[in-house]
Amino acid sequence: MSANKPARSASSTRKVFVALLGEYSKALLVVGTVVLLVALAVLGVLWILDTFNAAVYSVDGKSISDATDEARALRDTYAPARAGSVVVLIFAAVFMVLGGAGLYLNRGARAAQPDDGELGVDDMFG
Repeated sequence: MSANKPARSASSTRKVFVALLGEYSKALLVVGTVVLLVALAVLGVLWILDTFNAAVYSVDGKSISDATDEARALRDTYAPARAGSVVVLIFAAVFMVLGGAGLYLNRGARAAQPDDGELGVDDMFG
């Protein structure tokens, strides 16, 4: 029975992937952008906290770059949060790239689709 089935070509698999990517591309782009901005904000807050800790620690003439256990512990306080933010930042960038690629690859297909009744900005203000 399976001998009668035509083999799925690489071209048809690519078309299915591009169509599926086009369906979710706007959502991927929006989610990627929002998560990227949140991850950047978290990294900014962590930078401010690290700077504050270093300034408070150096009031007594100590240096945050010393090889002491106390200085090392202060330097590594936010390391897990920083690493997690960088990982989330990378995933968000991948989502944004996929969303942009989906919009680009399906730019002609969107124009050929019939109007689904949604109002655009020109319809509302024009």
